[in-house]
Amino acid sequence: MIMENEDYNIDAFETELLDAYFKFRSNLPMKDEETGLEYKKSFKTSQDIISELNCMGGVSYACVSDYMKSHGYVIATQPDGNVAWAIWERVHIIK
Repeated sequence: MIMENEDYNIDAFETELLDAYFKFRSNLPMKDEETGLEYKKSFKTSQDIISELNCMGGVSYACVSDYMKSHGYVIATQPDGNVAWAIWERVHIIK
């Protein structure tokens, strides 16, 4: 539990979580330096990202939006009309 007098920066923690989450994700198509495989394009809403990080303390909608915009991610309209962030993710081959 966080005490009122503790020096704690929520924004810094949220940014740290997002940096870790996006370590193997990109805002543009790219190849994995280790495997040579192309990153796979996916679409995630801000809610998807928030849900995936909830078990680690969570992040706010504002923090996700600010992070995504400041790191060059763009919003894509999907065929069903919903919008989501365009994200390229590292691919691992299961042997």
